[in-house]
Amino acid sequence: MPLLRAKAAGLSGSSCAARLPLLAIAGLICLATTIVPVVILIASSLAPASSALFSNWTLHYWGGLSNPSIAQGQAGIWSNPFIISATGLTIGLGIAVAVTTTVIGLIVAFVLARDGKGPLAGIINQISFLPLLVPGIAFGAAYIALFGAPMGPFPALYGTFPLLLLAGTAYLLPFSVQTGRAVIQQVSGDLDESARMTGAGFLRRLTAITVPLASRGLAAGGLIVFVKIMRDLSLVVLLFTPTTPLLSVLAYRYASEGFTQLANAITVVILVISIAATLLANHLQAKSQPRLKS
Repeated sequence: MPLLRAKAAGLSGSSCAARLPLLAIAGLICLATTIVPVVILIASSLAPASSALFSNWTLHYWGGLSNPSIAQGQAGIWSNPFIISATGLTIGLGIAVAVTTTVIGLIVAFVLARDGKGPLAGIINQISFLPLLVPGIAFGAAYIALFGAPMGPFPALYGTFPLLLLAGTAYLLPFSVQTGRAVIQQVSGDLDESARMTGAGFLRRLTAITVPLASRGLAAGGLIVFVKIMRDLSLVVLLFTPTTPLLSVLAYRYASEGFTQLANAITVVILVISIAATLLANHLQAKSQPRLKS
């Protein structure tokens, strides 16, 4: 026994000695892969030239007016009405997709968790995750083929906000279904069964019991969807038109045209909005799952 204790003490001492170097290595990896690229991104949006990132910074690419001698007369992002319109449309699309996917995902998850036990429930579950297997650009092309031309009494939707909403909702539905199932599992099935015995219908049980008790978790899932649609490019790159500008596509277009500073400034805006939404989602998720704090 003394020998075993001595060996255990030696292993404990060696693990403590290795902890700090491993922590330093992990910190360096995180710094090199996350913090440094963000700093470079911000610096490049302020630099007059990509060859001098940390000298002669200017706010022209953020709020400057059109100047023929700078970026071929391109105004800063907050002086460009088209980019401001794209910001509002992108945020609006993110909110709309988050709401629709949360509602549909909650209904599907509720049926699967409470009322679905047979093979049909398994088929629905597999279908709900099918969009994860399709590349975003192919998914967007499919929706253009489906709704790009008039279909019966319905007009063509290409170049409209509803098409972006439909495609975004379908593409991100798997995340909402997964979130819905997670939050529904936190609500006791006995409550739902008691309400069923008193004659409460599906919608009544869903709105009076499940939604109030799982509201924070659902909001966190909706914010995650909001972040994903805010920064997604592959899905919307084919759905983009001048009447439906989106920030991710504008950043790609500016970068491809050589306006790197403007593209990086738009990317920083997307980053700030996404980080704020992610922090809010984490906060709501921690409140909905207090045991995660321990």
